Amino acid sequence: MRPITLPLALLFSITLLVAGCSGIMTKPQPRGVPVFEVVGVSYIPSEDGKTALVRARGLTTTEGWTDPKLAPREKPTVHGVYEFDMIAVPPTGPTAEVLTGLNAGYLLQKPPKDLRGIRVFSQKNSKEFMVE
Repeated sequence: MRPITLPLALLFSITLLVAGCSGIMTKPQPRGVPVFEVVGVSYIPSEDGKTALVRARGLTTTEGWTDPKLAPREKPTVHGVYEFDMIAVPPTGPTAEVLTGLNAGYLLQKPPKDLRGIRVFSQKNSKEFMVE
């Protein structure tokens, strides 16, 4: 019985190890869902040009949304326009149905030389800010 128990225990340990590591190998997904609408986008480069702040203002259809973020899209840029999704975590309980504003930002490290604009998407629309 011992020869069977050891291989089974080893197989079980390897299975747990592989299952536990699967999260390490996948890229973590941003938490949240797209907000209802984007109403404004801005791009603010630092004075030294090493960073830039991308900001967006959006609306949700209910109160209680939290953790607003700008999540970069993984697809390549089109003509130098970098794309983001404006996401937030919806409320879990009952809330008032009222348009509610949210602000989100993303610090862009080493803005690319080919950057010509920023586009932010929501459920309803997208807004662009073209860099001069």
